[in-house]
Amino acid sequence: MSLENEIKKLTAAITELSAKMDGQELSQAVEGVAEKTTTEPKPEPKPEPKEGVTHDDVKSTILEKVQADKANKEKAKSILAEYDATKVADLHKDALAQVLEKVEAL
Repeated sequence: MSLENEIKKLTAAITELSAKMDGQELSQAVEGVAEKTTTEPKPEPKPEPKEGVTHDDVKSTILEKVQADKANKEKAKSILAEYDATKVADLHKDALAQVLEKVEAL
């Protein structure tokens, strides 16, 4: 029986939320929150060039970016192609930091 009561409470809460969303209460609440949270955006610090970058660093960053967005796979391939590489292991050690910087920008 308690499960049924919880379902009824949730249903009532959803109905109330829906009514508020349809009404003006939501817009007033949003305006109040916006006024409280409006601040100057903090500039993001630029990443410094990384030294000691390994092939594994580049590989793991590419993997993260591709998992986040499948479109990044082709972008990563084109970045590797700029350095005459088809896989991360083909990259020269001197190019790893540059490649990592480009991949992180995806």
